[in-house]
Amino acid sequence: RSEQAYTPRRAQSCGITSRMDLSDPLTRAAHHERVLQLFNELASIVSLERLLHRIVEAAADLTDAEAAGLLLHDEKADVLRFVAASVYADVLLDIPVPIDRSIAGAAFTSGQPVVVNEVSADPRHFKAIEEKVPLKARSLLAVPLQYLQRRVGVLEVENKRSGAPFDDNDAVALQLLATQATVAIENARLIETLDRHRAHLEDLV
Repeated sequence: RSEQAYTPRRAQSCGITSRMDLSDPLTRAAHHERVLQLFNELASIVSLERLLHRIVEAAADLTDAEAAGLLLHDEKADVLRFVAASVYADVLLDIPVPIDRSIAGAAFTSGQPVVVNEVSADPRHFKAIEEKVPLKARSLLAVPLQYLQRRVGVLEVENKRSGAPFDDNDAVALQLLATQATVAIENARLIETLDRHRAHLEDLV
């Protein structure tokens, strides 16, 4: 299986973590309720920049991960590019990720979640990132972002804080988040496009 102004929430965990004991019915019900709240929150954010930041924060919290990143497909260059990251965003946003030589690219190409719990041993590991940031990937979970059968990017998380491996529950949870996030991203893009067109028309009047 190998709208309030955006403020960072890394210290404000939304409480949806895989550390919960989901075998308990009450805990599971509370977990599902918080996930639904998160989905509703994402749907309400119309600023694309705030939305992207919120998605990576939620991804890290949802899977109890040290870091999360959101990459979108640059069709012109045919690479994946970070558009948001929970850590070291200032560096990561400048690093193009090759589709054919990365774990994120494997998820993008296959359209399926990719779980790698021994990253250093995986030949798809894109080592250029570790040369730029002081975060060594031990385990990685990547899921594709798909909209109307079109793959648009990848959502990935690295290193569970507990040191445990990523499992099927993490993959399912992150894929659910990715599905909702993709719709929210496309809606925010549409709103920004409409706003630009409206502003252009107003300038012509």
